[in-house]
Amino acid sequence: KTLPEEHNIADWQQRDFHNLPLYWIPEGEVLKVTGGLKFEGRLAYKRVTQATSERTFKSCIIPWSGVGDKIPLFVGLAARRSLLLLTNFNSFILDFIARQKTGYVNLAQFVVVQLPVLTPSQFAESAPWDRSIHLEEWVLNRAIELTFTSVDLSGFARECGYEGPPFVWSAERRSILRCELDAAYFHLYGVPRQDIEHIMDSFNIVKRKDEQDFGEYRTKRLILEIYDAMAEAARSRVAYRARLEPTPGESAVRS
Repeated sequence: KTLPEEHNIADWQQRDFHNLPLYWIPEGEVLKVTGGLKFEGRLAYKRVTQATSERTFKSCIIPWSGVGDKIPLFVGLAARRSLLLLTNFNSFILDFIARQKTGYVNLAQFVVVQLPVLTPSQFAESAPWDRSIHLEEWVLNRAIELTFTSVDLSGFARECGYEGPPFVWSAERRSILRCELDAAYFHLYGVPRQDIEHIMDSFNIVKRKDEQDFGEYRTKRLILEIYDAMAEAARSRVAYRARLEPTPGESAVRS
């Protein structure tokens, strides 16, 4: 199934839904570039952007395909590391930093490699707001639900340690999961609460859309509420209680 001119949530909720490329390239040409290896999924980002867009750093996991120079790929990364980087790249805090370095309509590679991302050793530590789980597992359990919504990425999900079917697209669940990840990254980057308010207010388009849809800047409110709950959990050493229960019948990512 292909993407219609108007995005339709009902289409996204179908697990066999996928985008149809406008341009095609022989598979053999792609294999020449990859050294004969056919990847299950790769981390990519959109090079064309600007600091005044809704979001500046736009990243995703794409299935096996050929891409042009406007969609750089991160090759040589294990699937789990790619998924961790994806959540880091798509966080508001990293987007805010990227905006300070983006002056044109091109997110250059030399800018991307300068961005401060968390190291693998940091993900190996316990989550500050839940000492019973490693940060990597805490992040991946949310990231896999946000990413694996189509059969196109079944192989990638298995490489990450998830054996279940694609997740059904749920706008409400996705919003909460993304806010939990954003609150987590604000903590991991050591951003004070008052600075979060300033950072979130700088995303004018996100704010305007929220106010149109919900009558308030809902994304900012949820992130701050979750941030406060995580701070209290870290202080009291009583584990943070997730806003959502796991999707019924679907297992988490295995270590």
